Amino acid sequence: MTTGPGLIRLAFIAFAGLPDLLMVRVRWVSGVGVLLLLPHATTTVPCLTHLVFAGLPHLLMVRVRWVSGVGVLLLCYPVLQQLGIVSHFLLSLPLVVGVFTALALMLSLKKPKVLSLLLMAGLTLLMCLWMSYLPWGLIYYFLGVLPLRAFYALVASNFVLCILVIFAAWHNSKEILGLLLLLQATGLTVCEVGLYQAGLYPLPTFQLTGIMAAYMLHRLYLADKLTRNTAAFASAVQLTKTAITALGYLLQEGMMIRDKRVVEISAADFLTLLAFVGVVVWIFVYETKEEVSLFESGKHVGLLMLCLGVSARSFLVPIGRLLLQDDPTLADLVGLWYGLSSVLVLLYALQHSGSASVMEQLMRVAIVLGAVGALVMAMQPQFVFTLYALYQWSEVLSILLLAAILATGVTVSFFQTLVTAAVLGVCPGVHAALLLYEQEATVLHLSLVAALTCTLLAFFIIIVKTQEVSDTAENFFKIGTVTAVVLLAAVMAVDLINLEARSSLWTYPCWRVALGVMAIVALALKMLAVKLGPQHLPLTKREDHGLPLIPVIGNMATVATFLLACTQGPEDGLLHDLWCSASALFLVFLQRDSLLLSSLSPSNRGTPTVVAAIMALVLSTIWRSRLWLFNGIFSTIVGFLEIVSVFASLPVYIVLAGIMWRGEIWSEKAVVFMLPMNALLVLLGTSFTSWALCVAGAVCGIGMMMFKLPLLPYNCQIMQR
Repeated sequence: MTTGPGLIRLAFIAFAGLPDLLMVRVRWVSGVGVLLLLPHATTTVPCLTHLVFAGLPHLLMVRVRWVSGVGVLLLCYPVLQQLGIVSHFLLSLPLVVGVFTALALMLSLKKPKVLSLLLMAGLTLLMCLWMSYLPWGLIYYFLGVLPLRAFYALVASNFVLCILVIFAAWHNSKEILGLLLLLQATGLTVCEVGLYQAGLYPLPTFQLTGIMAAYMLHRLYLADKLTRNTAAFASAVQLTKTAITALGYLLQEGMMIRDKRVVEISAADFLTLLAFVGVVVWIFVYETKEEVSLFESGKHVGLLMLCLGVSARSFLVPIGRLLLQDDPTLADLVGLWYGLSSVLVLLYALQHSGSASVMEQLMRVAIVLGAVGALVMAMQPQFVFTLYALYQWSEVLSILLLAAILATGVTVSFFQTLVTAAVLGVCPGVHAALLLYEQEATVLHLSLVAALTCTLLAFFIIIVKTQEVSDTAENFFKIGTVTAVVLLAAVMAVDLINLEARSSLWTYPCWRVALGVMAIVALALKMLAVKLGPQHLPLTKREDHGLPLIPVIGNMATVATFLLACTQGPEDGLLHDLWCSASALFLVFLQRDSLLLSSLSPSNRGTPTVVAAIMALVLSTIWRSRLWLFNGIFSTIVGFLEIVSVFASLPVYIVLAGIMWRGEIWSEKAVVFMLPMNALLVLLGTSFTSWALCVAGAVCGIGMMMFKLPLLPYNCQIMQR
C-alpha cells in the first residue's frame, strides 16, 4: 500500500459492504459508474483551476465532485463484482475507508495528536487482521528469490511506511519524510515488479501507478515538502519501472518477441536504467536555475553521457532493436550513444538558454556529437585491433577533424592547408576508390583517387577560410585544376589498360570519378563567387596578370559536369533523355566571367539551365526520329515531317531565351503561330521523348502568352503605329 495509488484504490472501492440490493449484475451499472467517475476525475485540484478560469463557479464544481464521488463509492462494489474482482477483504473496506476519512479530517483540522495516533494504530490493527487471512502455507518465490512469507512481510512494511509518511508529513519534517518516501518507493517497486513478473499485475496498472506516484512526488516538491535529491531519486524509481516495462512491451509488440527471457527485468538492468533516469530527472525536471556556468554545464553533460553509457544494455539495446528491427552491433550502440547524447545536450542548452555563451558552446558540442554518431552508424567501424579497424577509425577521425576545421574560426596558412589536406584526404580517398571500383581496385586506383581527394580538400579549405582571392590562392586554383585534370587522365589510362573490356566506353568507373571531381570543382568555385561577391573576384584584366581564369575554370568544370552527367544516366529510352535534361541543373554553377558569360547576372542565371534542358530534348527527339531507320517511303516521309516540326517549334524556345536572358520580346508572332506545331509533333512523334518535348513547348508557349506577351490585336498595332 502507498499514500498515492494505494489510497486511491482504497477510496475507489469504498462502501463495498453495502447490502445485496446494489449487487445487480446488469451492464448499466458499469456505465453509470464510469459516467460518475468522469466528472470526479476532471474536477481534481489541477483541473479545477482551469475550469474556474473558464468561467465555471468554484462552489458548483466542488459540489459536483462530492456528488460524483459519493456515486462512484456507492456503485463501486457491484462494478467490481461484475468485473470479477473478489477478495475476502472487500467486506472490511467500508471500515477502513471510514477510518482513513476520519484520519484525514483530524489532520486537516489539526485536532489533538492523540486521536490521530489512535486512528493510525487502528489502521495498523486492521492491516494485521487482513494479513491473518492470507494463505501463509503456500510455497512460491517472487523474482526467483523472494519467498511468499517475505513478500507478505514486505507488503506489511509498505503499509507501516504509509502510516509513518502520514505522521512525518503531519509534523512537517522534510528530511524524515524524504527518507520514508525513498524506502516506500523502493519497497513498493519490489512488490509490483514481483507481481508483474509473476503475471499477477496487469501492465496498465503497473504503468499508471508509476506515473501517478511520480506526479505526486513532483507536487510535494513544488509544495516544499521534499528536497531536490529526495524527490528526484524517488521519482526515478517510479519512472524506471515504467520505462523498463514500456520498452519490454514495445519489443514484444514491435519485433514479435515472445521469449520472456529477452524482455525480463533483471536487477542489473533496473539499477543501470535507474542511474540514467535519475540523472535525467534530477537535471531536467528538478533543476530550477536558468543560468549556469560553463564548468557546471560540463559536469552535467558529462554525467548525462556517463549514465547513458552505463545503461547501454537496459536502454540503448532496446532502442537499437526498435529502430533497426534487428540486434544492434557495437558500432550501432556507439552511434546511438553519441546521437542520444547530442539530443540530451541540445535539450540542456535549450533549458539553460539564459546564458548565450554557454548555450553557443553546448550547441557546438551537440552538433559534434550528432555528427560523430551519424558517422559511426554509417561507416560501422570495427572495435578490434586490426589494420582495417585502424583504417576505419582513421577515416572517422579525418572527417571529424576536417569538419572541425571548416566549422570553426581556426585560421590556417597556405602551407598548413596543403599539409592538412594531404593528411586528412587519404582515408576518405581510399574509401571512395573502394566504393567505385570494389573488387577491381588496384594500388594505382587507390593512390590516384586519394591524390584527387587531397587536391579537392585543399580547394574547399582555401575557399572556406579565404576572405579575398590573393595571388597565391589564384595560382593554386590554376595549378590545382591542372593537377586534377592530369590525375583524371591517369585514372582513365589505368582503367583502359588494366580493367577488362566493357560493352560501352562510358561504363568504366573513371567517368564517375571525373564526374565527381568536376562537380566538386564547379561547386567549390561557385561557393567562392557567392561568398566573396563579384567585386572581390578578378573578373577584369589587370596589368600584372593575364586573363583571369578562376571564373573560366569554374564554368569549364560546370559544362564538363553537365556533359559527363549525361553519359552516366540510364542507357537508353525516355529515362536517358529525361536524365540528360535534368542534368542541366548543374549549370546553375555557372558564374560571370570575362569571356562568354560577361552578361550573366542573378536575374538571368536560370537561362542556361532551361535552354540546355530543352536542347537535350530537341537533340534526343531528332536522334530518335524514324527518318534514320529507312523502313520505307511512308516512314521516311513521316520522320522528315517530324524533324521539320521540331525545327518549326524552335522559335518558341528562342523567344523564351530572349525573355529570360535580356528581358526582351523578340517576336510575339513566332510564339503565337509556331506554338501549334507542338500538336503536330504529337501526331508525328516517334518516341516518348518527342511527346515530352511537346509538353515542354506547350508549357513554355502558354506561359509566355499568359504572363509575358502583350498579345495586342493586329488592328491595335496598326493604330499604335
